[in-house]
Amino acid sequence: MKLFIQIPCYNEEKTLSITLAALPKNVAGFDSVEVLIIDDGSSDDTVKVAKEFGVKHFVQFSSNQGLARGFTEGLNYCLKMVLMWLSIPMQIINIMQTIYLN
Repeated sequence: MKLFIQIPCYNEEKTLSITLAALPKNVAGFDSVEVLIIDDGSSDDTVKVAKEFGVKHFVQFSSNQGLARGFTEGLNYCLKMVLMWLSIPMQIINIMQTIYLN
């Protein structure tokens, strides 16, 4: 079973690399860890940064649609897969620390 970590982004070019570098490559109980970037109409190089980190899964909007729409489309993308919804990069670090410690 895959674990999908869904990260909503709006012009996160400068901070996304920190978040992506902090994510685990493996989590016990899952066959793989995948990252899904929800690009909410970014006008910077958010997607480029994600691709440089090897992210393969994207939902992209041509204009800002808001967090609720991003969440909904991310759920649609991850249908029948495990989803971890994280809305703030620091939450990712805190949750991953919890996973590693338990």
